[in-house]
Amino acid sequence: MKRILLLLIAFTYGVARSQDSDPLPSDVVADKYAKKIAEKTDRLKNGVNKYSGKALAGFAKLESRMRNKLSKVNPGVANQLFNYSIDSIGSLSSAMRSNRLLNKFGGRKYFAYLDTLKQTLAFIGKGKQALNQIQGSSRKLQSLSSDVLSVEDKLSNLETIESYLADRSAVLRDQLRMFPGLRRQFEMFEKKRAYFSQQVNKFKSIFSDPTMIEEVVLAGLRKLPAFNDFISRNSQLASIFALGSGSSGGGSSIPVVNGIPPRSSLQNMLRNSMASQASLDQMINQQLGAVQSAVDRLRDRVNSLGGNGSADLPEIQINQQRGKTFLQRLEYGTDLQFGKTTRFIPSNANIGFHVGYKLNNKSSAGVGAGYKLGFGSSWNKIRLSHEGISLRSYVSWKIKGRFFLRGASEWNYNHGFRHFDELKNVSRWQQSALLGISKQYQFSKKIKGNMQVLFNFLYKQTVPVSEPVVFRMGYGL
Repeated sequence: MKRILLLLIAFTYGVARSQDSDPLPSDVVADKYAKKIAEKTDRLKNGVNKYSGKALAGFAKLESRMRNKLSKVNPGVANQLFNYSIDSIGSLSSAMRSNRLLNKFGGRKYFAYLDTLKQTLAFIGKGKQALNQIQGSSRKLQSLSSDVLSVEDKLSNLETIESYLADRSAVLRDQLRMFPGLRRQFEMFEKKRAYFSQQVNKFKSIFSDPTMIEEVVLAGLRKLPAFNDFISRNSQLASIFALGSGSSGGGSSIPVVNGIPPRSSLQNMLRNSMASQASLDQMINQQLGAVQSAVDRLRDRVNSLGGNGSADLPEIQINQQRGKTFLQRLEYGTDLQFGKTTRFIPSNANIGFHVGYKLNNKSSAGVGAGYKLGFGSSWNKIRLSHEGISLRSYVSWKIKGRFFLRGASEWNYNHGFRHFDELKNVSRWQQSALLGISKQYQFSKKIKGNMQVLFNFLYKQTVPVSEPVVFRMGYGL
């Protein structure tokens, strides 16, 4: 459905452009574009403010607990080790609330979507000004530039906090050898830090997911040579590598996609701009060799301090699902179960569908429904009929490898029906309590198959008495 709507909007936009000499988006399209960008920026800023305040408060509380625990052993070291950090966390939280940029001079991680968004707004704004179209949507686009810059500052602050937490982790890890009693609190710190990094990536992932109107506007603008030239001269990478400046590197002729030039073109430009004649590949290999030597020295130091370093470097298990959105944590599947056969034809097929939510790396829970389709009594008497319906809920827990422990509770209507009004008879619904093992296997790159063997603990209470063992085959995404 999304693709169909996108094609319809693109077709409308293309017709409007063919009837107008203005190569820029019309006021109607630009207004929708500005509205969507404003909604995304507001949602991100509010989410960052709310999460960062809560997360930093959690870090400060944890460090206070570590300080109090260490104070019982060595008050002087406790104050020296934790007081400045607690104050620093408070300063970081205050800066986030006041929208103050924490790192004004340090480097920022490159964010391709944000870079393209800034240049798109700048290009449309300057184009509207050149055509004296300053009214309406163009003003909204101009006002969005400050909002986008504010988002950039928010993300930069998150990266600064992330870097501070990494440095703080190194300090605490070093102190762990002298104060092993802080091991549990350090593991909690590491988990919180990992979840913080997951949330930062989650913010970026959600923000960089383009809406339909964004795809339409960018698809139209990328057909304009002026827009591609503007991106190549003004993007963040252009400021780093001096693309499009007419240098010997030939930046003006480098093709740019989403503000990112091809790797081969960048390598050629770097080779041409090197002051010395040394090979770029040789320089990279030398740097990698220096990094590897540093890693080896660090490994030797850890081993010399404590054997294999396992006491100083505890392995932290984190829930990878916490960094995903609600929709990304959903799982969908279907299963099939055949009833007794009569003269080489199954009497019915129980077709089930379910949607689950991944609680963590090992477990999930969900709900579903089943429909029992009847086939008749023999090949000569094939007749499709409604033979029952069921409502299901389940919990799945990973045991080892591809084997899972699965428990389910189901309400079944095991009677044929012609009209849905018949399902309102509550007395005809019967309950099942299932527990068993399921095994997953890879059916294709995106589809997983599974086999389930379940025991129904309430099979004797059903009328008529059902089979105690249930075997199902299913597929899921």
